[in-house]
Amino acid sequence: MDSQEARMRLEAAMSATAAVRRTGITRSVSETEMVTDCLDLGERVEALVYCRLQRDTYPLLVATNRRVLHTRRRTFGRWKILAQIPGAEVAGAEIRTVKRSRRLVVRSTRGPHLEITPEPGQDLDQFVHTLERLLGRA
Repeated sequence: MDSQEARMRLEAAMSATAAVRRTGITRSVSETEMVTDCLDLGERVEALVYCRLQRDTYPLLVATNRRVLHTRRRTFGRWKILAQIPGAEVAGAEIRTVKRSRRLVVRSTRGPHLEITPEPGQDLDQFVHTLERLLGRA
């Protein structure tokens, strides 16, 4: 790994750490592993939301400067991308209430939407606002 690649990986890890701090939720999850397993070189985490517990792990919905990812940690520590929407195909995001449960939906212009049930106590409006800002609509 050359020095420019190392710098870009460090910037991505720092952006992931900052996004996690903005959620106000503390987990034992290493977001720097998510960065190396799921993000492309030069990609930055702009916002993230912890999803409800599934299979003994907390999946993440991650908005980067290039795309939106739904990812979760595998049993043996590596991160896996479950679904993604490229930035050019993101149509927007909305918060829905279904039977007293909040859902976050990221709409796609092509293909399926991403819909998650977030962990309680997170600022979903901030995620939606950040996504709208990245799309140039805020």
